[in-house]
Amino acid sequence: MAIALAESFEVAAALEDVWRFMLDPRSVAACLPGATMEEALDDRTFRGSVKLRVGAISASYRGQVRLVRVDERAREVEMVAEGREPGGGSAHGTVSSRLRARPGGGTEVQTEASIDLSGRIVQLGRGMIEGVARQ
Repeated sequence: MAIALAESFEVAAALEDVWRFMLDPRSVAACLPGATMEEALDDRTFRGSVKLRVGAISASYRGQVRLVRVDERAREVEMVAEGREPGGGSAHGTVSSRLRARPGGGTEVQTEASIDLSGRIVQLGRGMIEGVARQ
């Protein structure tokens, strides 16, 4: 099941601080319930896991995240994540984020994600999965 998401939100922090945060998958993972970064394989590849609960079904994926594009000048970053569930399901996704300074010192974050899921979790349907993903 393919899912596409686009979100925009403002962070009450300076652009440079948010940029450094976005380049550290460990920091980003700490903001995602159920996600942990376990190991840095190199300066752009990280191994970790994520546990999801959607309705009555839970899933656990182990895999890696790679920073595939980092544009310092434009303040844009793209990450690719892929993981496998012990029961045979899989998840693959791309997340692109763009940062823009806001008047008053805040930072606007625009994020687009494309996620492809397989396994037990897709039984729940797109609407329920998208609702949980937006949280």
